[in-house]
Amino acid sequence: MAGDPIRIGSASGSTLVPGIPSRIITDEFGVQHGVVPYQIGDQSLSQGARITPGTLYSGSLSQFNGFFVERSGDITGREAGCAIIDIQYAQIDPKFIVLPTKGHDLQILAFPTAELTGFNQILETLTTITVPLVHPLLTYKFAANSIPGKLGQYGTPANAPSIGQYTYNIEIINFVNGANVDVETKTVSYNATVLTSNPDGTCTKTTSPVSVKLQALFVVNSLSFINPTNIVFAPNPAGWQCIKEDAQAICGGQIYLIEQQWKMTMVWAGLAPGTFWSNAIPVHCT
Repeated sequence: MAGDPIRIGSASGSTLVPGIPSRIITDEFGVQHGVVPYQIGDQSLSQGARITPGTLYSGSLSQFNGFFVERSGDITGREAGCAIIDIQYAQIDPKFIVLPTKGHDLQILAFPTAELTGFNQILETLTTITVPLVHPLLTYKFAANSIPGKLGQYGTPANAPSIGQYTYNIEIINFVNGANVDVETKTVSYNATVLTSNPDGTCTKTTSPVSVKLQALFVVNSLSFINPTNIVFAPNPAGWQCIKEDAQAICGGQIYLIEQQWKMTMVWAGLAPGTFWSNAIPVHCT
């Protein structure tokens, strides 16, 4: 008909003719992506010529063998009634190594450092310390043909590091030994320093003796009063626990992008004598 364009290749206008493909790249999940530009002779047939996601590649380009269609095709109109259909393919990279990103989950524990039997319990607020307990975390990004289904389960994920004991040093106040502490009334003498600001901008310092009678807790033997102690935490014998598993389907559900997080919970493993105080008396737990 007059006015109709002459279509190049119109005798096979519905055939997809592959062009020169772009490079194949691997993303952070270990999935290879590549685009093949196809030429079609009749632009009006381009919508129906697109390929359904999830279809296995069956063309002549050997580097795409094993790939699935990820995107059915972006259409670009060309001269003479032709079109270019860019079809994106993807597959799991067979050479991708699944490695974790290492992190930590911080838990703050309140730990009493003194045995207060026989003393006013208000002392507990003065003898409680906070212990920063770190639980190792591993974050993974990888691809699979199905959802692993590991959420809530224990196990050893790929390339997980070996986790040893975690030790936190504290200094336990020993109130149990009566030879160490005493509650009594005493007169405490000390020198008080007074700073006076003068009008000319100078400062005058004076020192004078002060005596105060008070009832308090006094240390008899300061060396035995402090016991260096190691609080020991050990890895959970059950192993790593999967606490997160997100999955996103691509290629019509043929491939899943997986993001997992695994946690090693550090559990209480007791106390051990500390060695970080020179000449100190270590505590022995029985």
